[in-house]
Amino acid sequence: MGINPDLKARLSRESIAIQEEGIPLRPITPLHWVGLIRYRGHVVPKQDYRFTIEIPKAYPYLPPTVTWKTPVIHPNIFISGYVCINILKDSWRPSYSLITVYKSLAWLLDNPSND
Repeated sequence: MGINPDLKARLSRESIAIQEEGIPLRPITPLHWVGLIRYRGHVVPKQDYRFTIEIPKAYPYLPPTVTWKTPVIHPNIFISGYVCINILKDSWRPSYSLITVYKSLAWLLDNPSND
């Protein structure tokens, strides 16, 4: 079963916006993306952090699943790659986008939370 036309159109619009903003987030398949954050802050080591995004067929009504690939010591990023951030759970809204996810992950690196 393929991707429904509405989801395909949504991802196409998001892909264009991602390219226009120069965000290092690329599709491997329509529902599997890879991202890179070039972290230069002061909370975790300065390096490039890689992650994947799996987009459910019910996107944007369900949040994507992010898996962190680069090892890091951070209270919101587990060894398994699970990322604990509200917008990927109960606070997800259909108006959010992959850009929102990317910017939230970049923000998270500088703003760890033990909650």
